[in-house]
Amino acid sequence: MQPDAPYRFTEVMGGCRVGEVWWATDEQDRLLTVAVLDPEVAQDPAWRQAFLGMADALAAPGGGGRSYLAADVSGRTPWVAYTADGGPGAEHLFVALGHEIRREEPAPQASGPPYPVSPSGGQASGPPYQPVSGVPHDPFSAPTRRIQPSPPRPRRTGLWVGAAALVLLVLAGTGAAFVWLDSDTPGTPQAAPTTAVEALPPAPSAPPQAPGIEPPAAGQWPRDWPKFTPQDPVRTVVDLADLGFALKVPPEWTCTPAGKAEGYVKYSCGTSGNQGELGGELVVRDCVLPCDEQRQTAMRQAEEAWGLQWIRGGQFVSYADSSRLDLDGERRYGLVVVAYVRGGDTGRVDSQVVLRMTAPIDGAGRLRRVANHLRDALIF
Repeated sequence: MQPDAPYRFTEVMGGCRVGEVWWATDEQDRLLTVAVLDPEVAQDPAWRQAFLGMADALAAPGGGGRSYLAADVSGRTPWVAYTADGGPGAEHLFVALGHEIRREEPAPQASGPPYPVSPSGGQASGPPYQPVSGVPHDPFSAPTRRIQPSPPRPRRTGLWVGAAALVLLVLAGTGAAFVWLDSDTPGTPQAAPTTAVEALPPAPSAPPQAPGIEPPAAGQWPRDWPKFTPQDPVRTVVDLADLGFALKVPPEWTCTPAGKAEGYVKYSCGTSGNQGELGGELVVRDCVLPCDEQRQTAMRQAEEAWGLQWIRGGQFVSYADSSRLDLDGERRYGLVVVAYVRGGDTGRVDSQVVLRMTAPIDGAGRLRRVANHLRDALIF
């Protein structure tokens, strides 16, 4: 599956269930490695976005990779090309996505140092890239890795993701990686262990089923959203471990643990009854420094947002809401807020807060009150 690229492709270095890595040369006869996404997998636009997004994340400062030579994700077979000078290249891109490249042919002989591949056909060996505790590197990681993502939201409809069944972000030691759990039958998810509180909770699906529309539209935090007043009945929850702040919610709400690990905590909050289910999830996770705009954007893009347009609500917050969500045939109100706050003692933005909830149409005000409370308490 050679792509339409301005290179001479010589042979396949290896492949995985979502693509291949090719040896190639450019017009200057430089040896290259080219990551090529499988054309069937590339039929999913979200895969194209994740393919290039991972390459960009690896190239970012502290991303654990390096800049690519060129890329094109618009054609039938998206590709990303790297110079084969011994640094992490095309194979590393698939490893970061959780797919180890299986070696198919011996590497071609060419001038210059070849891209390192283990004789057994595994991941690239030797410096500058080494897996940590057997887990490939995560482009969002740093030497003091603290982020631990939240479990995925249940899928309401099937989403074909080629040969991958489910994307998990797992933490091991000081490194982490996107790990795609392959199933025997493509498209059939493998069941992950489920417990009330998981030591290593799975990440939001990457890519999510319906991420928010990027980039966020210009805007401001809604001034007409209601707030809790002294006259409102309010329950202040102060015993939520590791949340780091008191949470104000309507008095009939309950909050229960849904996930916890170092640098990560998730609670399910809300109520259910004759008036219908109302609530959702509140997640707080570390944003590894530097928690800059690029890292914040990449983390936001991993969040489910029902395909709504993100709106900029301030320098460090985006939100999306709608009263026209069709969830399992029911029209509901949905609200998702992604904010970045100063959660430690460094004085720097280092934490992500995600509020994602739904309600009957007449319950929108209650969700908006909670969102306003978080904004006032965390100052975003």
